[in-house]
Amino acid sequence: MNLPTQWLDARDVILTDDIFREGWVQWPESEARCEKVVLPMIEKGGFILTQGFIGSTQENFTTTLGREGSDYTAAIFSYLLDADSMTIWKDVPGVLTADPAFSTT
Repeated sequence: MNLPTQWLDARDVILTDDIFREGWVQWPESEARCEKVVLPMIEKGGFILTQGFIGSTQENFTTTLGREGSDYTAAIFSYLLDADSMTIWKDVPGVLTADPAFSTT
């Protein structure tokens, strides 16, 4: 569709400790990286495409953020960018208007 898009490797922004499969975000360092890397991309305009579920350590080793890590990635970027809102689209058939685990019977 020829939309202007920039690639952003989430590991360049989200810094974590080195806990395997459950990296804890290092917030001050991630905020500094966001300012340095992401804000110039936003100023350039267009879309920014990144991946979820991963971060990196100070030594530049890839870490994962654990269960629901992709949703967590969206929340991390929303926080770092001081977003007004965040929307997560789940892989479900149709639109649910209530918790499917809740039963009235």
